[in-house]
Amino acid sequence: MARRLPVRESASMDAIAVPLAAADIPNLRLDERARLSERRMADLLRSYPDRSVWIPATGEHAVVGPWRHRPELAVIEALTAFGNEPALLQALTARTRAAGAAALL
Repeated sequence: MARRLPVRESASMDAIAVPLAAADIPNLRLDERARLSERRMADLLRSYPDRSVWIPATGEHAVVGPWRHRPELAVIEALTAFGNEPALLQALTARTRAAGAAALL
């Protein structure tokens, strides 16, 4: 079952998105309606590494996986944000591009 975390800082112009690893999952803002289970998220982070991002100060995150088992195409599997969407999406785009993805869906 997902954990409810306390509300943290709000959107910030200097929010810094960093790579997300399976070890970071306990620190994310998750709720009962999360699109990805913690297990599925951990599997994606291990099998499709160095692409997903999060903002440690707020727990906001963006998780990508391969589209239809095609690793050259990344698809956003989960996006949990409450004001820092631009920072997350910019970092996600840069990381997927650096990893060699042909597109981000």
